[in-house]
Formats: sequence, C-alpha cells, structure tokens
Amino acid sequence: MSKHTPGKWEVYGSETSNAVWVKSANGRICTMKPCENDLSNARLIAAAPEMYEALKGLFEHCAMIHKHWGEGSNQKDANLAIAKAQSILTKIEGVEK
Repeated sequence: MSKHTPGKWEVYGSETSNAVWVKSANGRICTMKPCENDLSNARLIAAAPEMYEALKGLFEHCAMIHKHWGEGSNQKDANLAIAKAQSILTKIEGVEK
C-alpha cells in the first residue's frame, strides 16, 4: 500500500493568479512559490497519484504477459493501460480531453 495522500489531486490557481496550489480531498498538498513554471509544476504534482497507479498497472500487466503468455498474448489490457498513461500525460501538459 502506498504512503502518499490518496488522489485525486487537483490544481487551483492559474497562470494569471498570484498563487497556485495542489489540493487533495483531505486538504492542501502544496503551494507553489511564485515562479515561471508554477502551473506546469502543479499539474505534474497533481497527476502523481494517477501516474503511480497507471505505471504500476502497466508494469504488472507486462510482467504477467511475459510470464504467462509470451508473444501470443492478447494486447487488450496492455492497450488500456497505455491509453490511461497517455491520458495522464495530456493532463500533465494541461490539455484536458
């Protein structure tokens, strides 16, 4: 079991505001000091719990495929894990779909 504050974490503030922070359901995770990359850094931090889960699932699935099915495996679950990771990357980049 992970020891971080459970997600979903969200970004508050904007490029035009004086403050940007990351908040979980339990409260504020962090406040970004004023700098050029506040919003980008906050998006990356906010996506951390989802990235962790996506990568964990991706590696577990890949290990299972390698161990049990080798080259003849069904790629459906692997494709879903990859799509989840790609979705999180768009969130980090600030492009919600």
